[in-house]
Amino acid sequence: MTRRPFIVLAVTLLALAAMACNLNLPGSGGDTTVDQQPAANAPEVSIRVPVNGMSFAEGTTVVIQVVGTDSGPGVSTLELLIDDRPFGSMPAPNAAGQGALMANFNWSAQGVGAHSITAIARRADGTSSAPETISVTVVEAPPTVAPTPTLEPTPVPQETTEVPAVQPTATPAPTDTPTGPRGVTTMGVNVRGGPSTFYPIIGSLLANYETQLTGRNADSTWFRLPYGLSEGWVYGELMTITGDVSTLPVINVPPPPPTAVPQPTAVPATAVPAGPSIRFWSTYPGTAVSAGTVIRFYWEVSGVKAVYFQNNPATGSNPGGIEQTVNATTTFTLRVVLPDDSVREERITVEVK
Repeated sequence: MTRRPFIVLAVTLLALAAMACNLNLPGSGGDTTVDQQPAANAPEVSIRVPVNGMSFAEGTTVVIQVVGTDSGPGVSTLELLIDDRPFGSMPAPNAAGQGALMANFNWSAQGVGAHSITAIARRADGTSSAPETISVTVVEAPPTVAPTPTLEPTPVPQETTEVPAVQPTATPAPTDTPTGPRGVTTMGVNVRGGPSTFYPIIGSLLANYETQLTGRNADSTWFRLPYGLSEGWVYGELMTITGDVSTLPVINVPPPPPTAVPQPTAVPATAVPAGPSIRFWSTYPGTAVSAGTVIRFYWEVSGVKAVYFQNNPATGSNPGGIEQTVNATTTFTLRVVLPDDSVREERITVEVK
């Protein structure tokens, strides 16, 4: 008689346990949607720089600017992935998060081909934004860059008397491969098919690229150099030149293609140009760019008195150039003072999304 209340109690406890197993409690293996954050209330993220579809030479340091915003508790962390692999993260100064958070990541572009860049913004509670992904392409650096370290010693011109007396008894190789004037680019430059901007661009060289010079034009303003399996021309004022350029042969180049603008140099080299010449161009693609995009502007003038870019005197080399970071739609103006003191203005408007 004393065991009956105990048996009833045990059966009751077993029934309650079975009911508990059928409840969908968080973490119990049932419907766990209560642990998910509503997507409509998530933070947002955007990649401001670079622009989707841009290309970079291999080895270039690419600045990736990411901005996260949140109308709720705030963004606590920005995360960056390269090719779907974690690359880096930036925490907010306030661990609880803030309404807007910006971070800059530096990525060295490696691996020729397409690469994906993905950004994610997170709250302190783990709620994440929808990821934003852009694609960029890494291209090969200009040819013959790698061998340049073997050319670092500056050769001594052969006509000088500073060559050690024992050198003639050494290997005759220097007489087989004579050295002469050399150039080092002071900035990224275009390589053209002839000694003028009226010739087409056949390629480009990075800054600090060293090369041998193989020829010049009549007034020694443009120089010919090896480029790939052929040769090209670079404007002299965009290079630091060592050696006596007067020893270089003067190269007579055929006129530019018929589709190009006729050159004023069609007359003898000693003739005076008929009038002022003004060219103003840029790397702006012609369509709206993202805020923070860097645009480079170029100009080439002749027969003028003064040149101003954005009301600032444009001093230095001709052709000239300058980089501008564009954060809002802006009109950039090149103002040129002509010999008769009249003014001509050339404008390029860069639109920002």
